[in-house]
Amino acid sequence: MRISRLLFLALAATTVLISTSCKKSNDTNNNATLSATIGGTVVTPSNSVGVLWQSNNYFDVFGFIVKGADTTILEINIPGGFKLNTAAVNGNEYFVGYQTGNKQYVAGLGYGGTTSFTVTSWDSTGHKIAGTFSASLYNMGNSNDSVLVTNGKFNSTYTVQ
Repeated sequence: MRISRLLFLALAATTVLISTSCKKSNDTNNNATLSATIGGTVVTPSNSVGVLWQSNNYFDVFGFIVKGADTTILEINIPGGFKLNTAAVNGNEYFVGYQTGNKQYVAGLGYGGTTSFTVTSWDSTGHKIAGTFSASLYNMGNSNDSVLVTNGKFNSTYTVQ
C-alpha cells in the first residue's frame, strides 16, 4: 500500500503534536496558525504544527481539519536559506500541498504548479517563523484539475527535529 506524502506528513505532525502536548511545561512550541483561501473558500486548520527538519534544512508548517469521515490537510514546506521579506517565486524546493477528501493538490518539489513565499519574520532562538504564501496547485490524479491558493498566511512556533 502506498502512503501519500500528505498522509505521511499528517501522521508525523500528529505524532509531534501529541508528544509535545503531553509535556508538563509552559513550552509554547507547536502553536501554529495556518490559513489560506483555496478555490474561493477560506481554509483554516484547527490543528496545526510547525517543525524544522534540521537534517534536511526545511520548515514544515502543517494543519488539518477533521469533519466526520473527511480530513482536509494543508501543508507548506520552506527550505532554509530564504531571505527575510523577499518573495521566493516558483522555487522548486518550495512545496504547498492541499488534500480534501480523496483529492490531493500539490505544487513545487518537482510536481509543477507555481508557488510564492515570503518569510516576514524568523526568530531562530525563540523558534518562531511567519510569512505569506500563494500557489497554483494541480490534482495529483488529474492534471486538468487545479485550485488557486491566495491570501496564505502562517505564523508558527516550531520544534527542531
